[in-house]
Amino acid sequence: MTDVQVLNYTTHAIEELTKNIPKIERFMPHSANVYKRIIGLLRQAEKFILPNCCDLFDPDELKQSHMDLFHLPYPICVFEAPWIKEEVPSIASVGGLPTAISTKRIALCWEAKPGLEIIPGLFNILDRFEQGGAFIVPIFWTVNGGWQISSGGTFVPYDNTIRRLSMDEYIADDKILPASKAAAEKLRKNGQVKEVSSHIFAEPFMLLPEACEAMRNKIGEDNVFQQIILDCHDEVSMATQACAILNCENIGTTKIEAVDKLNKKRIKAEREPFYSYRVLQITEKTKNSSSSGQSGSHNSPRMHLRRGHIRRLPDRVVWVRATMINASSEEGRVDKDYNIKPRGNK
Repeated sequence: MTDVQVLNYTTHAIEELTKNIPKIERFMPHSANVYKRIIGLLRQAEKFILPNCCDLFDPDELKQSHMDLFHLPYPICVFEAPWIKEEVPSIASVGGLPTAISTKRIALCWEAKPGLEIIPGLFNILDRFEQGGAFIVPIFWTVNGGWQISSGGTFVPYDNTIRRLSMDEYIADDKILPASKAAAEKLRKNGQVKEVSSHIFAEPFMLLPEACEAMRNKIGEDNVFQQIILDCHDEVSMATQACAILNCENIGTTKIEAVDKLNKKRIKAEREPFYSYRVLQITEKTKNSSSSGQSGSHNSPRMHLRRGHIRRLPDRVVWVRATMINASSEEGRVDKDYNIKPRGNK
């Protein structure tokens, strides 16, 4: 697995967030405690590398077959992805709040398990969703701000029904919460969603008390939730795409272990160690597989995933892609680099 570059976003985020705790403890003590708990979850999580912008399938083409497979593969998961776009995106924001381009993303996801309720009352939402779900919090990097935790997160229930609606239908629907409607309208104006797209149920929650209180005083509580929905939009997409694919029968993961010698040096220097990562891996051939073993300028000894779609067969659900690299290989390694070096704040 030496040919696969690991992003190591989690390690760098933990180091920076840890350094920031003493700076905020005096005037944001509750948020400082959340930082500590978030860091604890990051250390415990199973970590996955995803391709740039989580380009697994078009999120606007999200279907019920995807959401039927949405379930965290582990109680705590981290999904990392570079976020480099060809064109400078418009950033949705509420009430003139400052925004910045983020080129490195972490979606921290966890289930309602003992010891994982990082803020009091967070798991009360399960009173309405007995089947459970995933709590998703964005941790992101910007050129000027470094690694930051979002002021809020989103809960996505496992028992979720896709609704394919035009934006006008969505905004006119009485069942949709006002904050969700306002966020959708903002995304539409910024060109971040199509006129007709798939919608799931997701509920925002406040995470950093003092930061949310400051936002509430400036823009009002409803607008705070609207901004949280906007901030979590990409990370929710990351989690739903990755989980749907991971739960297909013909998808597995290949684990990239951290280098022990390097970690010994880091620990000796009192630095955060690097972690092991999982890479998505096709585990069986499909009818749409290509026999070509070429990927760029080198041969890829084993099949690996770039982009595709879910197919329902009579007895199972599998992942199929239009271009499957080296489907005929029997070799035991992945030679696919998902790492794209950031070009900075565009």
